[in-house]
Amino acid sequence: MGIIKNFVNKVSSKKEEKLIKEQELLYLRLAKEIVIKSKENADKNSEKYGYKVEYKLGDLLVLELPENENLRNNKYFVLAGIKHNIEEMKFVSKELKNDDEFMIQAISQNGRALDYASAKLRDDNAVVLNAVKKDGLALNSASNRIKKDREIVLTAVKQNGLALHCEGISYELKNDREVVLAAVNQDGWALQSASDELKRDREVVLTAVKRDSGSLCFASEELRNDKEIVLAAVKQDGSSLCFASIELRNDNEVVQTACEQCPEAVKFAGEALIKKRLKAIGKSEFASAEESVSEEESNK
Repeated sequence: MGIIKNFVNKVSSKKEEKLIKEQELLYLRLAKEIVIKSKENADKNSEKYGYKVEYKLGDLLVLELPENENLRNNKYFVLAGIKHNIEEMKFVSKELKNDDEFMIQAISQNGRALDYASAKLRDDNAVVLNAVKKDGLALNSASNRIKKDREIVLTAVKQNGLALHCEGISYELKNDREVVLAAVNQDGWALQSASDELKRDREVVLTAVKRDSGSLCFASEELRNDKEIVLAAVKQDGSSLCFASIELRNDNEVVQTACEQCPEAVKFAGEALIKKRLKAIGKSEFASAEESVSEEESNK
């Protein structure tokens, strides 16, 4: 464990970084060539079949091609490639995948490389911590023991709030106010995985809806009736009015704010408010008609 931790801390020397950059130039050249060839084939198919497929850099894998098989065991080429597309790991040689030192370097380039690591590395605190710093969702590939580690989970949700959705995170951590606040501050939709208690926490919910108005749907019934919280949501996206309480869907200020942001939000307005508005419009039109009749009579 200590050896791995020490290696993580000193991963990729300057010399190796230089070699990776050199191989990156080769990777990008080959990737561009693949895109050009694919576009040419797409143009031919377009003429023949009447449809066209657009390709861009990153859509196609360099190591997938048989002619590049010799590069699948090239450590520095692979490290350069996964910086651009982690899917390249699917075609890396077994020899490299079984090399812990290489995998630790791969994880330092792209946290999602943890998906391809050995069970030993996925259960190593230092390795996983390094991975989630790069990509919070790498937590999905960590061992169940690691997913109960507060420091690692907190680091993961700070990088990507949706890491809170990872299967295996304990209820205790989903009920940890600091962890959940960090998650919803990064991505409001993380509120979905918070404990019921924290879905009733005003600061947590307000932070979530300010980040993403749609997260209002995960708030407690009580907070979906909190005017400040609902106003914060509908100011971002009027259609989130649909998640507000019946009482606030009949609140003139809330509905007006929602409709100013999204006119279609009117369909989520409460029935009582709509009837009240229609009645007011009717009276206004009747009053205008009376004034017109009075003017005509006075002009006779």
